[in-house]
Amino acid sequence: MSRLSYILFLLLLVKIPLQAEEKITKEDSKAILSYLASDELEGRGTGKEGNWKAARFIAERFKEYGLRPLYVPVYIQPVPLPPPIDGHGYFQHFNYHYSVRAGWFRRRRVTIDTTNVVGVLQGESDRCILFGAHFDHLGIRGGRIYNGADDNASGTTALLELAEAFAKSGKKPKYTLVFAAFSAEEVGLLGSRYYVNYPAVPLKNHNLMINMDMVGRLRNGNVRGIVGRAMGRNQRDRLNPVLNLQSGNLSRRTKDLVHKVAEGYPFSFNLTMAGWRSDHAEFNSQGIPVLFFHTGGHPQYHEPTDDEHLINYDGLVELTKYIFELANEL
Repeated sequence: MSRLSYILFLLLLVKIPLQAEEKITKEDSKAILSYLASDELEGRGTGKEGNWKAARFIAERFKEYGLRPLYVPVYIQPVPLPPPIDGHGYFQHFNYHYSVRAGWFRRRRVTIDTTNVVGVLQGESDRCILFGAHFDHLGIRGGRIYNGADDNASGTTALLELAEAFAKSGKKPKYTLVFAAFSAEEVGLLGSRYYVNYPAVPLKNHNLMINMDMVGRLRNGNVRGIVGRAMGRNQRDRLNPVLNLQSGNLSRRTKDLVHKVAEGYPFSFNLTMAGWRSDHAEFNSQGIPVLFFHTGGHPQYHEPTDDEHLINYDGLVELTKYIFELANEL
């Protein structure tokens, strides 16, 4: 191989991930999040029509990106054709129950049907990295719509942007990548619990679960570039943290990599122990390594004022690109 051919080969290797990263854009993020947090979806309450609309939207995106569905139809007889699989095969249906008062001495059982949306990008290995985000929110309460722009249209947007970037990279990943949009998080982490019981690939093959919940309010998220890269880690660590990054069951090598990749970004964070209030909890309890990305609480949390115009799209894109780069390194 000539020197020129060798240089061109190296440039090609570098170009592939850069092209993939370019799929993560502010314009696409805004289009996705604006729809998910719109009044049309009525707060995406679990089991409600707005929640099903969101699920169908996510499934359509997974199909467009070319992800493998969970359930592929098998036609034994060409005629008559069987009905199409709901959600193009990406739906992972489940239900849950609760009881309500139906009189002085009686209670009535209510069953809620809902679904996770799961797509798979097959890698060279059956070992996998799972990217997760819940797409449900609180629906309509007291006549007001709880749109949940940050909680968690933001994490779902990052999930879809990551799925597109990896699927359109033109390169088969080393590990199999699973993209899971969970429902019923707000009523008790039920969607992620169901996935853990019925995983897309064996649970023992999950090398890492990355959870994105409320990632749309990154402060100082638009300061990337010369300033961010010129600032050393020690300098950035002295700033007030703008990213709440939690972990569980991580190896020392992975923790070091989390900090190393962050050198190119303006994030200041302390890697703390993962809590139990989001979808990574079930994976963490099973001994699976987890990373939980969260940009902090705010007065609009679980209020009808958590609307799209308050999202920091520059910060959301930066954080999504960081997760993409980190997963590539892993």
